[in-house]
Amino acid sequence: MAPTRPRTLGMGKLLPCLLLAFCVHGPLSHASNTVSRDQPLSGGQRLVSQRGRFALGFFQPDDTAPERWYLAIWYNRISKHTPVWIANRARPISDPNSSKLTIAEDGNMVLLDRLKSPIWATNITRDISNSTIGIILDTGNFVLAPASNTTYFLWQSFDEPTNVWLPEAKLGWNKITGHGTRFVSWESSVDPSPGYYAFEIDPDGSNQFIHRWNSSEIY
Repeated sequence: MAPTRPRTLGMGKLLPCLLLAFCVHGPLSHASNTVSRDQPLSGGQRLVSQRGRFALGFFQPDDTAPERWYLAIWYNRISKHTPVWIANRARPISDPNSSKLTIAEDGNMVLLDRLKSPIWATNITRDISNSTIGIILDTGNFVLAPASNTTYFLWQSFDEPTNVWLPEAKLGWNKITGHGTRFVSWESSVDPSPGYYAFEIDPDGSNQFIHRWNSSEIY
């Protein structure tokens, strides 16, 4: 009996197999966790932390308000967007496609609207190199750091939280800078602008947490 020749797939059969493998394993590339001057963030783009725990992008909390968009961090593995931090909570943008998050000439991160007006920025006043990048970490912290040393945080979202306290974030009062970390509620379930209630360390030094109403009365 003559030896059996190995069977080969023609291109007509090989191509569907390759497509099937691609669908099973997904695309080879993955979302970046970094924003820079050369790689701004806009429209439907998003940053994803290294292990995929958190994502940062443009978020719309209310479908009935199509012109209210926010730059937010949310849990990447939960199908419903659950934001844990919002940059421009008091100043929504109307169109994420014509807006962008980028690095300004002075090295700060800045969110620009469709008119190229700054809506939000990290506002570091000391001299920093303009070769900085923004990175979303697996802790949910969004940081600004020199591209040459990403472990040195020039700014971090953990210092400017909105209404969520994440593990590894700190709540306290900096006696040197006078900066206090506080959590402020949303205005409503569909409006992330600062609401009536806040939670913070007592700035008068009583070593206790206090819950304020309307930014003044202890609740």
